[in-house]
Amino acid sequence: MDRKKINITFIIPSLIPGGAERILSFVAKKIDKEKFNPTLLVIGFEKNTVYDLDDLHVIYLNKSRVIKSIFSIISYFRKEKPQIVLSSIFHLNTLIAFLSIFFPKIKFIAREANVLTALAKHGPASKFNVHKILIVKAYKLIDCLICQSNDMQQDMVNNFGLSIDKTVLINNPITSNNKPKTSKRDITKPLKIITVGRLSKEKG
Repeated sequence: MDRKKINITFIIPSLIPGGAERILSFVAKKIDKEKFNPTLLVIGFEKNTVYDLDDLHVIYLNKSRVIKSIFSIISYFRKEKPQIVLSSIFHLNTLIAFLSIFFPKIKFIAREANVLTALAKHGPASKFNVHKILIVKAYKLIDCLICQSNDMQQDMVNNFGLSIDKTVLINNPITSNNKPKTSKRDITKPLKIITVGRLSKEKG
């Protein structure tokens, strides 16, 4: 790798079909290669990958759960010495945040995928209370938190005590390169585009 470039590692639990998986692998592929040396570190298995990762350096830890990958992640940080680490999904973000204590030279960025208080309403309150304590402590350790929506950002500030200066709002990119068919379209009429998504409270 070119040491003049910034070595950035994206960490994701797996590459099964999912929003966080799609976005993080897409950004890792599309990030400016003139400035960055990107690596995608996947906790899970290569056989579960459903995304096109051509021209991207990918490392699989082949672990069934995030908690089982702790020593492998530490070993990776010590060996590869990334300058920036970007993770996504709160249980992985929490782990990475606590590991950041031992790697003060690395900038740690987390990407939140949900409005966590809205997500918690679908599970046991006692379990969420435990998670909330960990999240509050963990997210104060990271250098920056990326939020997908205003609701996510406000949730982290108002309900988890995170300084707004430690957050940044970046909406999800459009990841498809498909071009609309134009052969039979009346060009005198406006082009209409339909987008399909899940409108739910935990996404803001």
